[in-house]
Amino acid sequence: MRDSFNLIETKNKIKNKLYEIIFKGTILWKSFVIFGYIFNTRKYELYSICITCCLVVPKE
Repeated sequence: MRDSFNLIETKNKIKNKLYEIIFKGTILWKSFVIFGYIFNTRKYELYSICITCCLVVPKE
């Protein structure tokens, strides 16, 4: 049960970071938000989060 809570908490942190980046305002990020709202599905929300992780998290 605790693991699922940690997963939800982690997802929410990533989602909040994504929204922070979006509202700071590049056209690319705004297009992801618009795309997500148009289709309004969890699948596209997950894709946006994955794309954000790939672009924002530095690779070592």
